[in-house]
Amino acid sequence: KLAVVATIPQRYLKKTIDLRGRGGIDSFDFSMMNRTPFAGLENLEPDSYTNALLLLLYFTPELRAAVLRVQFNMMHYETARGLAIELSFLFHMLDETGRKAPATQKSCQSINFLRAFRRVPKTVALGLLDSQQTTKPEADGAGGFNRQGQGPALSLQQRAESFHRFMLSTLDSELIVVQDEGFGDKGRSKSPP
Repeated sequence: KLAVVATIPQRYLKKTIDLRGRGGIDSFDFSMMNRTPFAGLENLEPDSYTNALLLLLYFTPELRAAVLRVQFNMMHYETARGLAIELSFLFHMLDETGRKAPATQKSCQSINFLRAFRRVPKTVALGLLDSQQTTKPEADGAGGFNRQGQGPALSLQQRAESFHRFMLSTLDSELIVVQDEGFGDKGRSKSPP
């Protein structure tokens, strides 16, 4: 095997943010790290590994449009609030923050979405929660069980893949559109051709 030694350019290295100032995260100048017109998600909560994947879903135009339509569909408010409605609130917050917030404050928190995510029983069964993972996962992430003995112990990569599949499956089942301006038959949203 050939050993490839590459030097990672400084701009791609992990940045350390010092939040020990008087205002903590509220006084941090995010414009130093984010020069785009878009808002980012703060990684201060457990299970924040999901933030990168939530942004991936956000930047998928067809999916974002379908999720944002949920908040205007009263049928979703009559049933138990699922992940689609929380995701629509998060996407709306990302849109508004990106559009209206000053460059120094272009960050959002996914706390409400994560709270709803943690309440879904299937997340425990799939081993998607940080609190479920052992302190020393096996090297390959396979086999074994988490600390609570529920669901598999997964590596971060496996949890991210499982979370992505879980979200697509959940959104497919929750994103129901009402045809004919709310008076027609209920049907599944159709993917673009």
